[in-house]
Amino acid sequence: MLITPEYVFKDVTHITPEFLAEKGIRALVLDIDNTLTADRSQELPDEVAGWLARMREAGIGLTIVSNGAEKRVRPFAQKLGLAYLYRSAKRGAQAQVGKAPLAGVL
Repeated sequence: MLITPEYVFKDVTHITPEFLAEKGIRALVLDIDNTLTADRSQELPDEVAGWLARMREAGIGLTIVSNGAEKRVRPFAQKLGLAYLYRSAKRGAQAQVGKAPLAGVL
C-alpha cells in the first residue's frame, strides 16, 4: 500500500490541533529525519518539543514510522514516549513493531 500526503506543510510545527480537528484528523504518523529533527540527529528542537506537547494536550495520537534501523528509531521514540515502527519501507523487509500497534492510527 502506498501512502501519500493529502496536506503539505512547511514543517510539522505548522500543523495545528485546530486544523486537525477541523479535518477530523485524530492521529498523525511521523517520520524522524527531516521531520521531527535533522537527518541522523537524536536532538529534538525546542519548537518541535513544544509542538509535540500541544498535540498531546489536544489528544492527537502520535506514532513514529521510519525507514531507519531499530538502533536509530527506538532510542528517539522512547525518549519521546511514542509508539514506533522501524524499517517500515525497506524492500524485502516487513515493518518491525517497536511498541504498541500504531496507537490506534491504523
